[in-house]
Amino acid sequence: MLIEPDCTYHNSMEMTEDEVAFKLLKGEMEDVRNVYDQAAAVEETLANITVAGESAKRLNDRMLGEIDTQRAVGKLLEWEFIDGLSPTPTGQAVTRHFLSPDDAFRLLDAIRNGRTPHEIVAEQELADEEL
Repeated sequence: MLIEPDCTYHNSMEMTEDEVAFKLLKGEMEDVRNVYDQAAAVEETLANITVAGESAKRLNDRMLGEIDTQRAVGKLLEWEFIDGLSPTPTGQAVTRHFLSPDDAFRLLDAIRNGRTPHEIVAEQELADEEL
């Protein structure tokens, strides 16, 4: 944690950053269980394939939540984000820019439909607002 002693996050805060940090550090740990929907599972699997290739399943198995690697790989192949267990140039771009599958498809559709960079950015911003 990076804290700034004797400072607050916001004027309405009763405790300083360091007081909050110590309270968190001294508190009880809760069990954490991450639930991955299909998009998140595909995104994580693509990132793991990009960095680990054939060892991606081992990385997926070490995640805090369960990822159906076989299903995620099937989607990545279907969407042509990977070829075998290697990312395609599109898959590399998706990973490099931390795009969700929905964001990637929105960008690809906009590019294929000849939208200008300004239009693409505006569409992306509006889509992010809708979330």
